[in-house]
Amino acid sequence: MRVDAWSLRAPRAPLVAESRVEFPRAGEVLVRVRGCAVRASDLAIFSGRIPVPIDLPLTLGNEISGNVVAAGRGAEHWRGHDVVIPSALPCGECAACNCGRSAMCPRTVIPGRNVHGGFATHVRVPARGLCLVPFLGDKASNPGGLDLATLALLSGTVATPYQAIARSGLVEGDVAIFVGLGIHGLLGVQIAVARGAHVVALDPDPVRLERAGELGAELPLLIDDTAGKPVAEHVDDFASERGCPPWRVRIYETCEKQRCRELAFGLLTAGRTLAVVGNRLGSVSPPVPDLATHDATVFGSSGCAPERYAELLQLALSGKLALKSLVEVRSLASVQHRFQDLAHRPGFRRVVLVPE
Repeated sequence: MRVDAWSLRAPRAPLVAESRVEFPRAGEVLVRVRGCAVRASDLAIFSGRIPVPIDLPLTLGNEISGNVVAAGRGAEHWRGHDVVIPSALPCGECAACNCGRSAMCPRTVIPGRNVHGGFATHVRVPARGLCLVPFLGDKASNPGGLDLATLALLSGTVATPYQAIARSGLVEGDVAIFVGLGIHGLLGVQIAVARGAHVVALDPDPVRLERAGELGAELPLLIDDTAGKPVAEHVDDFASERGCPPWRVRIYETCEKQRCRELAFGLLTAGRTLAVVGNRLGSVSPPVPDLATHDATVFGSSGCAPERYAELLQLALSGKLALKSLVEVRSLASVQHRFQDLAHRPGFRRVVLVPE
């Protein structure tokens, strides 16, 4: 089948329109792209800051939703179905996968990184791990009226904070603290609220804090203006007033800035858990506390295991996540114009490219 794509032939060079023929092999599917989100990592690859493990040209685009139009042997049952493609597709067979550590799978397929991605009319990927999307015209199961293009954000943008929160064990009545309110932080606030947690949002930007409050944060706190009271004291008082012991306090560092990283680790007192959410494109050096004395836990999390996507999709379709406000739809052809601008949108929005 003919695939029209915009591909990177050299770092910092304009993306080039090209056509190729793709057919799914055994265990693979060919997906007609309905939406592909533009991520900061796409820009990092474009600019040469992140090397790719395969020779160029490469079609970028890692967060994809679409419709299966062709399937190889063993994957025929996917034909005709709408799907979200996880941002990383582990093999499901190696030692890492069998031990529940699929993020370490050496055979992981990553669209737009080690195979062609979604800045195209179609993308060929393994069928394993695909997330089946139900009929979106049913208002009972999709009260928010989400469309398939918008659901591309589930692939990585939403999945990353979702997995971090799930791995931390956050449950109803816990305190969740988000340090940094970029798109991951604001999505994290909503996911934590949906789980029944008491949410603290910390950021130096009053506009972001206002948005976090609208999304359910009980304590939006401007870290530069705390009325002379240290941030840590505000947080401690908040947890104490809600009867929440230290081991039920979860901290999510969702900002790449050194200042936010230091604040997050500074809040990691005895019994608490800290999750570093998402990959870091820059270099930061956190001040690591005495974890043994504190009996504290720190872990990093990026992306999401494929088996979590079904529950993530149900959360999105329930209407508890304000996904529509995060999406700016553009035609795929617009990717050739000022590609750098597409990766950084004001108001925490993601550009989703839609083929014509």
